[in-house]
Amino acid sequence: MGTQLGPSKQFQLGNRYGKGRPVGSRNKATIAMQELLDGEGEAITLKAIELAKAGNETGLRLCLDRLIASRRERRVRLSLPSDLTTAEGISGATATIINAVAAGQLTPGEGAKTGKRAGDTAQSGDALDSEPSVN
Repeated sequence: MGTQLGPSKQFQLGNRYGKGRPVGSRNKATIAMQELLDGEGEAITLKAIELAKAGNETGLRLCLDRLIASRRERRVRLSLPSDLTTAEGISGATATIINAVAAGQLTPGEGAKTGKRAGDTAQSGDALDSEPSVN
């Protein structure tokens, strides 16, 4: 046989199915379920609302998940030093971010992202390279 198997030669040349499922194609079970549910979406939604109103926790969770979008990111407003290219500016920004986290204005995750962004801004500046280093 002239066919090699392994990580580099998994399929015979010319096998149009060798790269997996085509982009945009759907599973047959998914298509069948969608056909069953077509036209029933409103009735199912009304039943979920009815269950939620009756105190069913799963029904309530389903309704709330649809009503309230999951929290992703929010705008963070902090007064950071304008010059993040100096060591003084970077330490001032770091102190501001840490104080905001400690005061509850930012979550620890938001503080980490904001600090990383400030650090990335500082690294893009040339003034850090011109300051003397401490040995």
